[in-house]
Amino acid sequence: MTTPAARWDSAYEAGSRAPWDIGRPQPAFVRLADGGLLRGRVLDAGCGTGEQALLAAAWGADAVGVDVSPRAIEQARRKAGERGLTVRFEVADALSLGELGLAFDTVIDSGLFHVFDDADRARYVTSLASVLPSGGTCYLMCFSDRQPGTLGPRRVRQEELHTTFGAGWAVTAIVADAFEVNPGLGTPSAQAWLATIRRVLASVPELALPSGLRHPVRWFRGWTAAARGKATCPHEQPRVPAGQPAEPWPGQPAGLRPGEPARLRRADLRPAGRPARLRPASLRPAGLRDHLLPHGQVAGPGAGPGAGGWRPGRPARSVRANSSFQP
Repeated sequence: MTTPAARWDSAYEAGSRAPWDIGRPQPAFVRLADGGLLRGRVLDAGCGTGEQALLAAAWGADAVGVDVSPRAIEQARRKAGERGLTVRFEVADALSLGELGLAFDTVIDSGLFHVFDDADRARYVTSLASVLPSGGTCYLMCFSDRQPGTLGPRRVRQEELHTTFGAGWAVTAIVADAFEVNPGLGTPSAQAWLATIRRVLASVPELALPSGLRHPVRWFRGWTAAARGKATCPHEQPRVPAGQPAEPWPGQPAGLRPGEPARLRRADLRPAGRPARLRPASLRPAGLRDHLLPHGQVAGPGAGPGAGGWRPGRPARSVRANSSFQP
Protein backbone atom coordinates (compact mmCIF):
# COMPACT_ATOMS: atom_id res chain seq x y z
CA MET A 1 0.00 0.00 0.00
CA THR A 2 1.45 3.38 -0.92
CA THR A 3 0.16 4.99 2.28
CA PRO A 4 2.65 4.44 5.16
CA ALA A 5 1.58 1.94 7.80
CA ALA A 6 2.25 4.57 10.49
CA ARG A 7 -0.67 6.62 9.20
CA TRP A 8 -3.07 3.74 9.64
CA ASP A 9 -1.56 2.77 12.98
CA SER A 10 -2.45 6.20 14.32
CA ALA A 11 -6.13 5.49 13.60
CA TYR A 12 -6.03 2.58 16.05
CA GLU A 13 -4.32 4.30 18.97
CA ALA A 14 -5.56 3.47 22.46
CA GLY A 15 -8.36 5.72 23.60
CA SER A 16 -9.53 6.56 20.07
CA ARG A 17 -11.66 4.80 17.51
CA ALA A 18 -11.55 5.20 13.76
CA PRO A 19 -14.84 6.28 12.12
CA TRP A 20 -15.13 2.89 10.36
CA ASP A 21 -14.25 0.79 13.44
CA ILE A 22 -17.72 0.45 14.95
CA GLY A 23 -16.95 -2.63 17.07
CA ARG A 24 -19.26 -4.95 15.11
CA PRO A 25 -19.61 -6.16 11.51
CA GLN A 26 -21.18 -3.90 8.94
CA PRO A 27 -24.89 -4.80 8.48
CA ALA A 28 -24.37 -5.45 4.77
CA PHE A 29 -21.94 -8.27 5.52
CA VAL A 30 -24.17 -9.64 8.27
CA ARG A 31 -26.86 -10.07 5.60
CA LEU A 32 -24.38 -11.83 3.33
CA ALA A 33 -23.42 -14.19 6.14
CA ASP A 34 -27.08 -14.86 6.95
CA GLY A 35 -27.55 -15.81 3.30
CA GLY A 36 -24.72 -18.33 3.47
CA LEU A 37 -22.45 -16.34 1.15
CA LEU A 38 -19.43 -16.01 3.47
CA ARG A 39 -18.29 -19.61 3.37
CA GLY A 40 -15.32 -21.76 2.47
CA ARG A 41 -11.96 -19.97 2.47
CA VAL A 42 -12.62 -16.29 3.14
CA LEU A 43 -10.15 -13.40 3.00
CA ASP A 44 -10.90 -10.04 4.61
CA ALA A 45 -8.64 -7.61 2.72
CA GLY A 46 -7.88 -4.50 4.79
CA CYS A 47 -9.57 -6.12 7.78
CA GLY A 48 -8.80 -3.43 10.37
CA THR A 49 -9.66 -4.88 13.77
CA GLY A 50 -11.18 -7.93 12.10
CA GLU A 51 -14.95 -7.67 12.52
CA GLN A 52 -15.85 -9.03 9.05
CA ALA A 53 -13.33 -11.90 9.29
CA LEU A 54 -14.60 -12.80 12.76
CA LEU A 55 -18.16 -12.78 11.40
CA ALA A 56 -17.19 -15.23 8.65
CA ALA A 57 -15.43 -17.48 11.17
CA ALA A 58 -18.51 -17.49 13.40
CA TRP A 59 -20.41 -18.91 10.42
CA GLY A 60 -17.88 -21.69 9.96
CA ALA A 61 -15.63 -20.17 7.31
CA ASP A 62 -11.88 -20.71 7.20
CA ALA A 63 -11.12 -17.00 7.58
CA VAL A 64 -7.98 -14.93 7.09
CA GLY A 65 -7.67 -11.19 7.72
CA VAL A 66 -4.86 -8.94 6.51
CA ASP A 67 -4.11 -5.30 7.15
CA VAL A 68 -1.12 -3.01 6.71
CA SER A 69 -1.45 -1.75 10.32
CA PRO A 70 0.31 -3.90 12.94
CA ARG A 71 -1.75 -2.22 15.68
CA ALA A 72 -5.03 -3.15 13.97
CA ILE A 73 -3.90 -6.77 13.58
CA GLU A 74 -2.92 -6.90 17.25
CA GLN A 75 -6.41 -5.80 18.24
CA ALA A 76 -8.00 -8.28 15.81
CA ARG A 77 -6.05 -11.18 17.31
CA ARG A 78 -7.11 -10.13 20.78
CA LYS A 79 -10.77 -10.07 19.72
CA ALA A 80 -10.50 -13.56 18.22
CA GLY A 81 -9.12 -14.91 21.52
CA GLU A 82 -11.82 -13.22 23.57
CA ARG A 83 -14.58 -14.60 21.32
CA GLY A 84 -13.10 -18.09 21.03
CA LEU A 85 -12.86 -17.89 17.24
CA THR A 86 -10.08 -19.22 15.03
CA VAL A 87 -8.98 -16.63 12.48
CA ARG A 88 -5.55 -16.10 10.97
CA PHE A 89 -4.67 -12.40 11.13
CA GLU A 90 -1.53 -11.20 9.33
CA VAL A 91 0.19 -7.87 8.71
CA ALA A 92 0.27 -7.75 4.91
CA ASP A 93 -0.02 -5.35 1.99
CA ALA A 94 -3.34 -5.61 0.15
CA LEU A 95 -1.49 -4.70 -3.04
CA SER A 96 0.69 -7.82 -2.74
CA LEU A 97 -1.76 -10.53 -1.66
CA GLY A 98 0.02 -13.14 -3.79
CA GLU A 99 2.81 -13.16 -1.19
CA LEU A 100 0.41 -14.98 1.15
CA GLY A 101 0.68 -18.07 -1.05
CA LEU A 102 -3.01 -18.83 -0.49
CA ALA A 103 -6.19 -19.09 -2.55
CA PHE A 104 -9.70 -18.17 -1.43
CA ASP A 105 -13.32 -18.77 -2.39
CA THR A 106 -14.49 -15.37 -1.19
CA VAL A 107 -12.86 -11.99 -0.60
CA ILE A 108 -14.38 -9.30 1.63
CA ASP A 109 -13.53 -5.66 1.00
CA SER A 110 -15.21 -3.42 3.54
CA GLY A 111 -14.01 0.12 2.90
CA LEU A 112 -10.62 -0.62 1.31
CA PHE A 113 -11.11 -0.02 -2.42
CA HIS A 114 -12.06 3.63 -1.97
CA VAL A 115 -8.71 4.57 -0.33
CA PHE A 116 -6.73 3.81 -3.53
CA ASP A 117 -5.88 6.20 -6.32
CA ASP A 118 -6.28 5.10 -9.94
CA ALA A 119 -2.81 3.51 -10.19
CA ASP A 120 -3.23 1.55 -6.97
CA ARG A 121 -6.70 0.41 -8.00
CA ALA A 122 -5.18 -1.43 -10.94
CA ARG A 123 -2.52 -2.96 -8.66
CA TYR A 124 -5.22 -3.98 -6.20
CA VAL A 125 -7.27 -5.79 -8.84
CA THR A 126 -4.14 -7.65 -9.97
CA SER A 127 -3.43 -8.53 -6.34
CA LEU A 128 -6.97 -9.87 -5.86
CA ALA A 129 -6.63 -11.99 -8.99
CA SER A 130 -3.55 -13.67 -7.49
CA VAL A 131 -5.59 -15.14 -4.60
CA LEU A 132 -9.06 -15.50 -6.10
CA PRO A 133 -9.29 -18.24 -8.74
CA SER A 134 -11.98 -18.55 -11.38
CA GLY A 135 -15.38 -19.02 -9.77
CA GLY A 136 -14.48 -17.02 -6.66
CA THR A 137 -16.39 -13.95 -5.51
CA CYS A 138 -15.40 -10.57 -4.10
CA TYR A 139 -17.95 -8.64 -2.05
CA LEU A 140 -16.80 -5.02 -2.14
CA MET A 141 -18.36 -2.14 -0.25
CA CYS A 142 -17.11 1.38 -0.91
CA PHE A 143 -18.16 5.01 -0.50
CA SER A 144 -20.77 6.04 -3.05
CA ASP A 145 -20.96 9.16 -5.18
CA ARG A 146 -24.43 9.59 -3.65
CA GLN A 147 -22.80 10.64 -0.36
CA PRO A 148 -23.00 14.44 -0.13
CA GLY A 149 -20.10 16.66 0.81
CA THR A 150 -16.37 15.99 0.65
CA LEU A 151 -15.62 14.72 4.16
CA GLY A 152 -14.33 11.17 4.22
CA PRO A 153 -12.78 8.99 1.54
CA ARG A 154 -13.01 9.27 -2.22
CA ARG A 155 -16.48 8.74 -3.70
CA VAL A 156 -16.87 5.97 -6.26
CA ARG A 157 -19.24 5.82 -9.22
CA GLN A 158 -20.70 2.53 -10.48
CA GLU A 159 -18.98 3.03 -13.82
CA GLU A 160 -15.60 3.10 -12.08
CA LEU A 161 -16.19 -0.35 -10.62
CA HIS A 162 -17.10 -1.76 -14.03
CA THR A 163 -14.05 -0.15 -15.61
CA THR A 164 -11.57 -1.21 -12.92
CA PHE A 165 -12.75 -4.82 -12.84
CA GLY A 166 -12.44 -5.54 -16.54
CA ALA A 167 -10.97 -8.63 -18.23
CA GLY A 168 -11.14 -11.71 -16.04
CA TRP A 169 -13.94 -10.29 -13.87
CA ALA A 170 -17.71 -9.97 -14.01
CA VAL A 171 -19.47 -7.30 -11.96
CA THR A 172 -22.77 -9.11 -11.46
CA ALA A 173 -24.47 -6.66 -9.09
CA ILE A 174 -24.07 -3.20 -7.58
CA VAL A 175 -26.69 -2.21 -5.02
CA ALA A 176 -27.09 0.87 -2.89
CA ASP A 177 -26.18 0.30 0.76
CA ALA A 178 -24.74 2.22 3.71
CA PHE A 179 -21.78 2.11 6.08
CA GLU A 180 -22.52 2.50 9.75
CA VAL A 181 -19.94 4.91 11.16
CA ASN A 182 -18.84 6.30 14.51
CA PRO A 183 -19.68 9.90 15.41
CA GLY A 184 -17.44 12.40 13.68
CA LEU A 185 -18.82 12.49 10.15
CA GLY A 186 -21.95 14.28 11.32
CA THR A 187 -24.16 11.33 10.36
CA PRO A 188 -24.69 7.80 11.70
CA SER A 189 -24.22 6.32 8.24
CA ALA A 190 -22.60 7.00 4.90
CA GLN A 191 -23.92 6.12 1.46
CA ALA A 192 -22.17 3.14 -0.14
CA TRP A 193 -22.19 0.71 -3.05
CA LEU A 194 -22.14 -3.02 -2.35
CA ALA A 195 -20.73 -4.79 -5.41
CA THR A 196 -20.71 -8.50 -6.18
CA ILE A 197 -17.74 -9.23 -8.42
CA ARG A 198 -16.98 -12.71 -9.72
CA ARG A 199 -13.69 -14.03 -11.03
CA VAL A 200 -14.07 -15.58 -14.49
CA LEU A 201 -11.81 -17.25 -17.03
CA ALA A 202 -9.99 -14.96 -19.40
CA SER A 203 -11.17 -15.16 -23.02
CA VAL A 204 -9.39 -17.61 -25.33
CA PRO A 205 -7.63 -15.97 -28.33
CA GLU A 206 -9.26 -16.68 -31.67
CA LEU A 207 -7.60 -19.25 -33.94
CA ALA A 208 -5.91 -17.72 -36.98
CA LEU A 209 -7.40 -19.13 -40.20
CA PRO A 210 -6.87 -18.49 -43.92
CA SER A 211 -8.53 -15.50 -45.49
CA GLY A 212 -12.22 -16.09 -46.11
CA LEU A 213 -12.74 -18.60 -43.28
CA ARG A 214 -14.91 -16.75 -40.79
CA HIS A 215 -16.23 -19.61 -38.71
CA PRO A 216 -13.32 -21.78 -37.50
CA VAL A 217 -15.41 -24.18 -35.40
CA ARG A 218 -18.02 -24.65 -38.13
CA TRP A 219 -15.28 -25.13 -40.73
CA PHE A 220 -13.46 -27.67 -38.57
CA ARG A 221 -16.64 -29.63 -37.89
CA GLY A 222 -17.51 -29.59 -41.58
CA TRP A 223 -14.11 -30.96 -42.50
CA THR A 224 -14.29 -33.77 -39.93
CA ALA A 225 -17.81 -34.64 -41.11
CA ALA A 226 -16.56 -34.79 -44.70
CA ALA A 227 -13.75 -37.09 -43.57
CA ARG A 228 -16.38 -39.46 -42.21
CA GLY A 229 -18.26 -39.34 -45.51
CA LYS A 230 -21.28 -37.72 -43.90
CA ALA A 231 -21.15 -34.23 -45.34
CA THR A 232 -19.35 -31.90 -47.67
CA CYS A 233 -16.96 -29.37 -46.19
CA PRO A 234 -18.83 -26.03 -46.08
CA HIS A 235 -15.76 -24.11 -47.26
CA GLU A 236 -13.46 -24.71 -50.18
CA GLN A 237 -10.13 -26.08 -49.00
CA PRO A 238 -7.26 -24.10 -50.55
CA ARG A 239 -4.66 -26.19 -52.37
CA VAL A 240 -1.05 -25.33 -53.10
CA PRO A 241 -0.35 -25.33 -56.87
CA ALA A 242 1.94 -28.13 -58.02
CA GLY A 243 5.59 -27.11 -57.98
CA GLN A 244 4.97 -24.14 -55.69
CA PRO A 245 6.25 -24.26 -52.08
CA ALA A 246 3.50 -24.11 -49.53
CA GLU A 247 3.44 -20.93 -47.47
CA PRO A 248 1.63 -21.26 -44.13
CA TRP A 249 -1.03 -18.84 -43.04
CA PRO A 250 -0.67 -17.30 -39.55
CA GLY A 251 -0.86 -20.05 -36.95
CA GLN A 252 -0.47 -22.89 -39.51
CA PRO A 253 2.75 -24.96 -39.34
CA ALA A 254 4.90 -24.96 -42.46
CA GLY A 255 5.66 -28.05 -44.52
CA LEU A 256 2.61 -28.55 -46.75
CA ARG A 257 3.49 -30.51 -49.88
CA PRO A 258 2.49 -29.18 -53.32
CA GLY A 259 -1.08 -30.19 -54.07
CA GLU A 260 -1.80 -31.13 -50.47
CA PRO A 261 -5.06 -29.69 -49.04
CA ALA A 262 -4.34 -26.97 -46.48
CA ARG A 263 -6.58 -28.40 -43.80
CA LEU A 264 -7.04 -27.44 -40.17
CA ARG A 265 -5.20 -29.97 -38.07
CA ARG A 266 -5.68 -31.03 -34.49
CA ALA A 267 -2.15 -29.86 -33.72
CA ASP A 268 -3.33 -26.30 -34.43
CA LEU A 269 -5.87 -26.57 -31.62
CA ARG A 270 -3.57 -28.22 -29.09
CA PRO A 271 -1.07 -26.63 -26.71
CA ALA A 272 2.55 -26.37 -27.85
CA GLY A 273 4.35 -29.68 -27.76
CA ARG A 274 1.33 -31.74 -28.85
CA PRO A 275 2.13 -32.51 -32.52
CA ALA A 276 -0.57 -35.11 -33.11
CA ARG A 277 -2.27 -34.59 -36.49
CA LEU A 278 -5.91 -35.19 -37.29
CA ARG A 279 -6.19 -37.33 -40.44
CA PRO A 280 -9.36 -38.48 -42.17
CA ALA A 281 -8.25 -42.10 -41.81
CA SER A 282 -8.25 -41.73 -38.04
CA LEU A 283 -11.90 -40.72 -38.21
CA ARG A 284 -13.19 -43.74 -40.20
CA PRO A 285 -15.45 -46.20 -38.42
CA ALA A 286 -13.72 -49.12 -36.77
CA GLY A 287 -12.87 -51.95 -39.19
CA LEU A 288 -12.19 -49.82 -42.30
CA ARG A 289 -8.61 -49.75 -43.58
CA ASP A 290 -6.96 -48.88 -46.88
CA HIS A 291 -4.99 -51.52 -48.83
CA LEU A 292 -3.15 -50.71 -52.06
CA LEU A 293 -2.28 -53.44 -54.58
CA PRO A 294 1.11 -53.32 -56.31
CA HIS A 295 1.02 -52.31 -59.97
CA GLY A 296 0.79 -55.36 -62.21
CA GLN A 297 -0.94 -57.53 -59.63
CA VAL A 298 -4.58 -58.45 -60.07
CA ALA A 299 -6.70 -58.81 -56.99
CA GLY A 300 -8.68 -61.99 -57.05
CA PRO A 301 -11.12 -63.44 -54.55
CA GLY A 302 -9.37 -63.75 -51.23
CA ALA A 303 -6.44 -61.57 -52.30
CA GLY A 304 -6.47 -58.88 -49.71
CA PRO A 305 -9.43 -58.00 -47.54
CA GLY A 306 -11.77 -57.14 -50.43
CA ALA A 307 -13.50 -59.11 -53.21
CA GLY A 308 -12.05 -59.64 -56.67
CA GLY A 309 -12.04 -57.32 -59.64
CA TRP A 310 -10.04 -54.44 -58.25
CA ARG A 311 -7.64 -52.59 -60.51
CA PRO A 312 -3.95 -52.40 -59.60
CA GLY A 313 -3.16 -49.40 -57.42
CA ARG A 314 -6.78 -48.83 -56.53
CA PRO A 315 -7.49 -48.75 -52.76
CA ALA A 316 -9.25 -51.91 -51.70
CA ARG A 317 -11.26 -51.08 -48.61
CA SER A 318 -12.21 -53.74 -46.15
CA VAL A 319 -15.85 -54.03 -45.23
CA ARG A 320 -17.85 -55.50 -42.45
CA ALA A 321 -19.39 -58.97 -42.66
CA ASN A 322 -22.27 -59.54 -45.09
CA SER A 323 -21.10 -56.66 -47.30
CA SER A 324 -19.93 -57.08 -50.90
CA PHE A 325 -17.81 -55.08 -53.33
CA GLN A 326 -18.78 -54.12 -56.83
CA PRO A 327 -16.03 -53.99 -59.46
